Amino acid sequence: MKRLIRALAALFLVFAPNAGRALEQVTLVLNWVPGADHAPFFFAMRQGWYAQADIALAIDSVAGSPEAVKRAAAHADTLAVSDFVSYLRVRGDLPETTAIMALQPHSPYAIYYSADTGIRRVQDLAGKRLAAQAQDPMRKLWQPLAQRNGVAAGSVTWVERSNPAKPDALAAAEADAALNPFLHNHLNYAAVLGARMRVLWWHELGFAAYGHVLVASRESIERAPERFRSFVAVTQRAWAHCLADAAPCIDALLAEHPHLDRAREEEVWKLVAQIHRICPDPHRPLGAFDPARVGRTMQDLDLAFGPPASTRNVTDNTFLDQRIPPPQ
Repeated sequence: MKRLIRALAALFLVFAPNAGRALEQVTLVLNWVPGADHAPFFFAMRQGWYAQADIALAIDSVAGSPEAVKRAAAHADTLAVSDFVSYLRVRGDLPETTAIMALQPHSPYAIYYSADTGIRRVQDLAGKRLAAQAQDPMRKLWQPLAQRNGVAAGSVTWVERSNPAKPDALAAAEADAALNPFLHNHLNYAAVLGARMRVLWWHELGFAAYGHVLVASRESIERAPERFRSFVAVTQRAWAHCLADAAPCIDALLAEHPHLDRAREEEVWKLVAQIHRICPDPHRPLGAFDPARVGRTMQDLDLAFGPPASTRNVTDNTFLDQRIPPPQ
């Protein structure tokens, strides 16, 4: 914690207002409606940290990670929040995009089930019914995950259910387990299953993917590298503050979006913080990518979806401030 406080104090001097300089417009496109997993952006914006870095930030949102990445690829001075797997999949058509910060160090992908099923480990899923949407990437990624854990991928029966319908399907015993790609859905399963809810997190089963990442186009980065360096450093600083003290960050989110339910957003942020506490490499700065993990993730996607069109510049750690450590 002392190391973090010293780093943030030093950054205050770096981002002190520079009088007389015009702010440069940057648009951040969220991958869904604003929520707790986006709260640090709103916190930093209301604190004036982006403005202190000569950035005038506008925040927009679209319906899903692929659309967010497409916006970043098509528009200058635009960044996107995207699920890492979704980014890698759409990148086949948009190879000149790069992930420049990991906002969540692990994927939230998980398998939910009730204690009543007798499932205790992933191997127990053999012969069971799994609820998933046909278009859900987790359904195809089940193959490498099962293979890694000694389960015959074809030993499960698929039950077609939408994400909102999956918790009720488990409660009604219409399925034995459900694939869940979204962290905030955890609360829906908890509300339906209560104390009977059980979770197998994919990152504990050898799935190496990151969760949310920050994506930009190479063209935009090369035209204004210092702008992106400043944006990433402010964002790292905001994430560090919110992981240390969530309350002002939830306050900032609700100030911008007062219709949101505070209790729910606080619970979502606890899940985000839980993901950050599982730090695979405390010696890398907050938000860094591990090339080995990126490579393993791409191998899984190769097996599930076929090889990508390009593997160059998938991630880039050069814009991170090395002084900001991950939470300890």
